Amino acid sequence: MTAGDIIRSKLIGIFDFLKRKQPEVSLETTSEESGPSFHYTLAHFALRTVALADPLRFLAIVASPDGFRFLQSLIDQVADHLKTDPPFDVSEISFHPRRVKNLPCIVLVMPSPTEVAEAYMVACVLMSHSGKPLDANIRPDDVTGRYFTLEKGFHMDGSPRTVLAEWDRQGSHSNFGDGPDVTVDAFLEALAGFNF
Repeated sequence: MTAGDIIRSKLIGIFDFLKRKQPEVSLETTSEESGPSFHYTLAHFALRTVALADPLRFLAIVASPDGFRFLQSLIDQVADHLKTDPPFDVSEISFHPRRVKNLPCIVLVMPSPTEVAEAYMVACVLMSHSGKPLDANIRPDDVTGRYFTLEKGFHMDGSPRTVLAEWDRQGSHSNFGDGPDVTVDAFLEALAGFNF
């Protein structure tokens, strides 16, 4: 199965979801008629869906020389669904394969968000749901992932802040309040505080 096949199969459900129900987005930044932004849709829906459907393959593809081609295909499909031109180029996204508590992780640094709830960064942390070590002998079925976002937010007084959040496979969004500074290292340090 190619990267494009994975994307196409996983995005069908997400776009059906978007047709039925719009996610909660701050009224300060988008009207109900306009729906979520391209940036929001890519980070919170498309990337999350593909990453959590097969975390091991997602990390392998994104960290490979095909990473930008994979992401460009995803961007093109989001643009096609939203019937708009992408507001940024794939080259504005950077990939950072790292570790969190010795678990494999990929951080994607997104273009600077302009609206509340858009993501500065997203991270997929891989772990074994069977308790087996994540090594070369692990089966893909034994790997699960957690998907985190570092989002643009504001304090009640209007001053900017970041918000640390997590999405699960079912589309539930957990908000953990104030997030760290907008650096890969600070994001990873914040993720290290979670129980994996």
